[in-house]
Amino acid sequence: MYQDFSKDLEGALFSGLDLFQKYKKIFLVYPHHVKHPPEIRVGFRNFCHDANFDYDLIPTVSGHTPGKGEVYIVLEDSDLIELVKKCQKKKLKPGKDVGIISYNDTPLKEIVGNGITVISTDYVRMGQSAADMIVNKKRESVKNPFYLLRRNSL
Repeated sequence: MYQDFSKDLEGALFSGLDLFQKYKKIFLVYPHHVKHPPEIRVGFRNFCHDANFDYDLIPTVSGHTPGKGEVYIVLEDSDLIELVKKCQKKKLKPGKDVGIISYNDTPLKEIVGNGITVISTDYVRMGQSAADMIVNKKRESVKNPFYLLRRNSL
């Protein structure tokens, strides 16, 4: 099984293009202290360029003040929590004033902030494919699905 991080991210973001129209700038919170595939940055930049969005990469939410009309794609849950807190403090409503997208779905993201929009690989499908390959002794390259799950934060 494999993921094409660049094309997967770009495709997932384009699938929610209608939700981005109310925003003016997109930030990718790409931390330096945690190892993430660099292709995530490539897919992000390609989407922003092709969809004609102003964008920036920031290493953390700390030291950054979110503003109305901005979207944040966060890779780390610690940045997600800090961003939600900062939005609450500034009385910015996710999904209306500011957009929030988190990487990789978890049950908690269904609840936090009245539902956080996520971009994620399909972990159930990944497990099913792995089990099938083991049981049937297959050796093949299978692309795992990747998607945008719309919730209230975008």
